[in-house]
Amino acid sequence: MPTQPLIRRGWYRLPSLSRRGRGWFLSNSLIFNNQQVYYLSAFLASLRSITFSLQASLTGISGFQEWYDKHQQVMRQNRLAKYFLEARNNSQKIGYYPLTGGRAYRDSNNVLRAEYHFDTFTEELAEYVPEDDVLSACKKYFVLLLEVIFDCYQNFGTVIDPEKTGKTIEDFEQELGCPGGWTNIPGATKDERLKAIRNEICCDGIDHILVKYLGKNRFGDIVQAGHKAQQATSGLPQGWRTE
Repeated sequence: MPTQPLIRRGWYRLPSLSRRGRGWFLSNSLIFNNQQVYYLSAFLASLRSITFSLQASLTGISGFQEWYDKHQQVMRQNRLAKYFLEARNNSQKIGYYPLTGGRAYRDSNNVLRAEYHFDTFTEELAEYVPEDDVLSACKKYFVLLLEVIFDCYQNFGTVIDPEKTGKTIEDFEQELGCPGGWTNIPGATKDERLKAIRNEICCDGIDHILVKYLGKNRFGDIVQAGHKAQQATSGLPQGWRTE
């Protein structure tokens, strides 16, 4: 699905929002540099583009508009989503980045970190400013969008996910450039054949991100923390079917 690179890009930027960078401390006040602004700008742009990508790639599919309208209405009523929408608009269209005060601290591994807070923009938006620090608020917004993506997989998985399209194992083998029946060795189960096929595919999906933040993969399987995404999908996934 086209949103996957955007999700991975946003996920990649999250840890950077707590880096101190090369700022200086003067009279106990943190002086910001461009590094934090760049990270926040990249995060805001990537996550705002997720919904744009959903609309562009799924518009016209039966039931999508009704499904999207429902989620859009929920997002419009969400205080955090409203603030991040305006944060993105201000950063992309005006060049104003909503970083204000912050502090430095050492985490449990004795690594020097920075904690930043959001600005208010205008009096009209002051009531929507997250009480959390920037990193915590960004994580909450990221999870909010991941829930939308997960629900998209649940409702339109047979359209957007090749593993839920009703293809046969032989179809997957041929898409890899192998003859049909390539994995059909004596005694091999369907699960083992699927695992063999997956082992030949470069895994660049978002299951590991869904597992980390939602505790489940895109098929809805609950995955214990610490398990690799590949382990979560190495068997016959929920919703996968062969003809």
